[in-house]
Order: sequence, then structure tokens, then C-alpha cells
Amino acid sequence: MKGCEDEVEAPKVAIVLDKERHMSLSLGSLVDFEDITGASLFTLQGELTAAQLRALLYVALKADDPGLTVEQVGQIVQMSDTKRITDALGQLMGVSLPLEDAEAGDGGNLSRPTGT
Repeated sequence: MKGCEDEVEAPKVAIVLDKERHMSLSLGSLVDFEDITGASLFTLQGELTAAQLRALLYVALKADDPGLTVEQVGQIVQMSDTKRITDALGQLMGVSLPLEDAEAGDGGNLSRPTGT
């Protein structure tokens, strides 16, 4: 019997925060998002609170930097970065979760945070 096939690497999107980092999403990171927020990314319809934005960015960055914490993500992100971050996360969603809406042309874009 053959061993496990080579792992398929998740699509990545680069973003510069405190340094260049690479975001990716997997099923595990979506479950981590649900565990942290109590919400499913599939039902949010693009509207994220600040806490959900921080959690999504955290789970997207965790594979690139396993020692990163949710709190550290909050510290390295400035409010002036939110548009750039939501655009990059929208791009990541588009390449990671090619849903019907992404195919319709919105590219999986996320809205800016709605609150805390």
C-alpha cells in the first residue's frame, strides 16, 4: 500500500503588516474561526465585526506563523490598514473558496468591520 499522497498546498495571498506575511485558508482554519467567534464564515455574507476580522486574519496567518496569537494580530494591525486587509482577505476568499458569488464578479470581497 502506498503512503499518503503529497499534501496539496492551499492558495496563498501575501500581505505586508509588520513584515511580509502569507495568508491561506483550509478547512481547519475555518473551524478555528468558528471556534473563536461562534460564527460560520459561510453565513456572514461579508459583514464582519472587528473581532471577526481579527479572528479571520489570525486563522489566515496561522499556517505561515504558527506561534502567532490572536492578540498579536490585533497589535500589528492599525485601523488605517483595514481597507487593505479586507481587500487582501477578499482576494484570499476568492482563491480559496470559489463560491458562486465570487464567480459572479465580487471576488469574495469582504466589507469593512461593522463594530466590535
